[in-house]
Amino acid sequence: MSLDPSTLQDPPMSSFTFSIYHRGVFEKSKFKDYDSLLINMLDRSEVRASYLASIFDDDRDVKKGADTTLMWGQGVGKVSEKAPRTTSTYCDHGEYVASFLLGSNQVRNFMQIDTGSDLLWWQCGPCEANKCYKQVNPLYDSTKSKTFQKMDCIYGSRCYDSFDTTYTCNIYDHECKYNIGFASGERSKGFMADDVITFVLDHQSVLVTFGCGKDQSSGRSSFSNRYSGLVGLGRRLKVGSYSLPSQFGADLMSICLPWFYSGKGSSLSFHITPWRRTTSAKLLINQKFPLFYFVNLYKIFIGDKLLPVHPSWWKFTKGGRKSGVTVDTGTTITNFPLDLYIVFRYLFRREVGDIPVVKGPHKSLDTCYKDDPKGRPLYFPDVKLYFGEVNQKNMLLLSKERVMIHFTGYYCLAFKGWNRSHSVLGSTQLQDGKSPYEVLFSKAPSLAHLRVLGCSCYASTLPKADKFSERSRPAVLMGDVTFQENVLPFAKMSSLNHSNELIQPYTDNWDDANSLVSADHDDDNTMSEESSQDVSELVPR
Repeated sequence: MSLDPSTLQDPPMSSFTFSIYHRGVFEKSKFKDYDSLLINMLDRSEVRASYLASIFDDDRDVKKGADTTLMWGQGVGKVSEKAPRTTSTYCDHGEYVASFLLGSNQVRNFMQIDTGSDLLWWQCGPCEANKCYKQVNPLYDSTKSKTFQKMDCIYGSRCYDSFDTTYTCNIYDHECKYNIGFASGERSKGFMADDVITFVLDHQSVLVTFGCGKDQSSGRSSFSNRYSGLVGLGRRLKVGSYSLPSQFGADLMSICLPWFYSGKGSSLSFHITPWRRTTSAKLLINQKFPLFYFVNLYKIFIGDKLLPVHPSWWKFTKGGRKSGVTVDTGTTITNFPLDLYIVFRYLFRREVGDIPVVKGPHKSLDTCYKDDPKGRPLYFPDVKLYFGEVNQKNMLLLSKERVMIHFTGYYCLAFKGWNRSHSVLGSTQLQDGKSPYEVLFSKAPSLAHLRVLGCSCYASTLPKADKFSERSRPAVLMGDVTFQENVLPFAKMSSLNHSNELIQPYTDNWDDANSLVSADHDDDNTMSEESSQDVSELVPR
């Protein structure tokens, strides 16, 4: 079943940091099992790759709007669409969802995030009849936010109608109108406005410019009611972009991507200075595609074998239109140029050894291996990505879980080839099996202080009579329980018993002792589980 969004808790985090979740957390109820959920995710990745291919193939700037022909893959049905040149068209299949507190009244909403988009928009009430879809989260109402204000496109210079056909300035009501379409048929119309978003930890509010969505009904299909809008995370531009990095003035974006089958959240942060103790990749400026995060991939090792390809595969040519490596959170698996992928695949299969390659369960995966019939684990080599130079600090180590996708009884290589000169690093390779503590301190946290419930422990004696009195009393670690304060099972126990053995309550009947602990837990007494999340992070420097 899907998780109830109202039960998802935002952990305390610093300013310019948001909680993110994989969209699978919200959509599990739509699928009968894990395998069908993963197949649908791979289908979306194929659509996303087609969308990116249409941009890379177009001779014009992506900001001007590109013709797109997108084909939905297996399990989704085939759809082919030519987007008109009069409007920008985006792919709305973001794989991750961010939590936001909107307006002065801090309405909590969930929105999909997209590193290939430059517009932040959400549904904006009050809505006319049948113009807004009924969303699961409370609808943001601009009339109830004291900090809401429309953008004036006549007396201001912040309406980017001269940069992008998505925006137009209405000279009659001074509204900066936006009209954005999505490749799968959805459309949002409204006007640009300003309001605050609030960060959880320090309750700092920051003013942002966003699209106030007043009409989400004019498209060929409807938006999912699980999300309130879209967060554009396109790379920072000095002018012509409403993406969050542009608005925050952030040169760095740190994303810890949670696993798609995880029910826990992770973090999305914006920075102006580098983080230490992280895997870093330098951002490269691509004048042709300024919104995308191109990185300085240098060399690839499979196990200890260097992938024998020329470095020119990773560098721009022809003004950025050819080659280069970009990071994209909406693509599940990594796409390499076909010729390069053939070399990569050959070396990987050779390193795997004698395990036979079989036909996979999905058309996009061509290097698959069946589970061992006796349940024995299969060995697959690590893949090492080096950025800038061969240096431990610049290495992204991909272990089995980030190299292979496991489903329907197969392990399949999470890389593929495509007929494009650009490479796209997908989200599977950007996930990791590390907790935030390990990412921050480059070491696993110590668990030496943890003890098993029921073991002996010592409770401080309060108040202390004098300096010669005993400082603690022997006890039993019971965990999070509710005690009956009128029953004292240790009252007859000698305080001098300092044995290391398990100390049992003073009672002749264990049933009586067990009855002392209530199974009912109040919310205030429930221990909150530490948000230790399987995450990955690629922090630009």
